[in-house]
Amino acid sequence: MDRYIYSGIAYSLAKLETSSLPEMASVEWLYAPDRGLPKPDVTIFLTLDIAEMAARKSWGEERYEQTKFQEVVKRCFLKVLDPHADPSVVIVDVNKLGIDEVALKIWTVVEERQLHQQTEVPLARLS
Repeated sequence: MDRYIYSGIAYSLAKLETSSLPEMASVEWLYAPDRGLPKPDVTIFLTLDIAEMAARKSWGEERYEQTKFQEVVKRCFLKVLDPHADPSVVIVDVNKLGIDEVALKIWTVVEERQLHQQTEVPLARLS
């Protein structure tokens, strides 16, 4: 499990407004350090409305938990995680779902892709 590849890219793109580095606008440049690493069998992106996130207990205590910034981050994630360009990406809407319902949605993706079964398929690499 690795959330840092896509998270790093999305947050870097979102921070572009405060950066004077033009390369920060390039998904390719931001992605470059991860090329050649093992590619995840699946990337599951859980998405929900910003209003639902903001209603959670302790929202806003973290540095990046600001509504406007999180709207930009979400837009950047959806730009980087395109299930049409990369079939290993699955976007799961978890609005108004409890933890058991979210777990079931995730497990359904795992079962549908038979990711819970042992395989002899060699590791793919990020390219």
